[in-house]
Parts: sequence; structure tokens; C-alpha cells
Amino acid sequence: MGDEFANVNANGPRLAVLRMFTAVVPSDVCKTPSSWPFTSSSHRSKPGPKGPSMELIAAIVELKRRNPKFGCVRIAQQISHAFGVDIDKDVVRRALAKHYRPDGSKTNGPSWLTFIGNVKDSLWSVDLFRCESILLRSHWIMLVTDVFTRRLIGFSIEPAHIDEG
Repeated sequence: MGDEFANVNANGPRLAVLRMFTAVVPSDVCKTPSSWPFTSSSHRSKPGPKGPSMELIAAIVELKRRNPKFGCVRIAQQISHAFGVDIDKDVVRRALAKHYRPDGSKTNGPSWLTFIGNVKDSLWSVDLFRCESILLRSHWIMLVTDVFTRRLIGFSIEPAHIDEG
């Protein structure tokens, strides 16, 4: 260990240690970890415009609920006239897309897409079609397949009776 400092004077190693500690300012060490500049800022609010207030969103939704035929431009004009707030039709459109649901869509059950997605592992498909044989005879064919596994569950073939008259 003494060989590495052989060419340095007596104060050399101590000076190197002091230089190392002067890179860290004492005021930075005393700060809380949340105020350090290299920590994540996920708990801080995002920069930029914050959007309309909840009162303005409630007014937009209530105006649309009372007047369902009003469009975004008309709602923006009515809000601007009534409250003196400069509001754009795109702000109204985004607020309605997020917060407004028409009364007709308040059903008790799930949509068909949700229903089929939930039962896809037990859903069967039935296909019925007519086919011609190589001897030009018609046959009705029914196939039952499992949608989830794409396996054939069953089939049936019956001759098609064509009335000649």
C-alpha cells in the first residue's frame, strides 16, 4: 500500500480525499430524498394545461343531459355565453367522451362483445351448408366446432331431397 503513494508528497493522499468529498455539497446531503433531482417524479403533477375544472365538466354533462341534440360546438357556445369562460369545442368533446353516457346505454347486463369474450372457452359454433358431391348429388352438412380449441365436436350429413315438379 505504501508503494502507490511513493511519488506523492506527504499531503497527497489527504488532499485526494478532500477533493473527493468537496464534490458533494453539504446542502444536497441535508435535503430529503423526494427533493433530490435524480429521484422519480411520478408523484408530482405533470406539466402542461390541467384541463377543465370538475364544476365545468359537470355543467357540460348536465347541459348535454338536458339537451341531447346539442353538439359540442353549441355546448361550447352556451357555456361561454352563460359563464363567460372561453372554452373550445374540443374540450367539450373530450369531457363528454370521458364523463357522459346517454340514458339508453345504462343496461343491466354486459355487451355482446364482453359476453362472448367471457364464455369463449365454452362457446360452440354451428354451421349448416349444402354441398354437391362428385356424382352431382346435393347433401346438407352440419358442423359443430368448439371456438376456443378449434376442434370439431360433431358433424352430420344428410341427402338433400329435391322435389322435381
